[in-house]
Amino acid sequence: MSLLEHDIVQLFEFLANEDITCVPLINRLQENREPSTAQSFQFLDTRLPKLTKREIEIANQLSTARTLTQISTHLGVATGTVKSQAHGIYKKLGVGKRSEAVAELGRRGFYSQPK
Repeated sequence: MSLLEHDIVQLFEFLANEDITCVPLINRLQENREPSTAQSFQFLDTRLPKLTKREIEIANQLSTARTLTQISTHLGVATGTVKSQAHGIYKKLGVGKRSEAVAELGRRGFYSQPK
């Protein structure tokens, strides 16, 4: 790995640790990368974003058949709160809707982690 590639990997590790959504940028870089850098960026888009305790609870509920209203009742919070927190999860994952979030969380191993 060249010095430049190493610096880029370090930059993305820093950004990922600072909870900055960089998945779209990483995807664009992967599309235009040299074959030798393929493995350098592969791990970055599989890391889970930092989720709050409540976001983790909601993320677990998103994979169920419950509606957001039912999730809010189950958690004892307002529906608007669940909607807001769900949208925060979507933003952190770089997705736009619930089904995409569930798929992305599954792809990144969220649902296979010990609870």
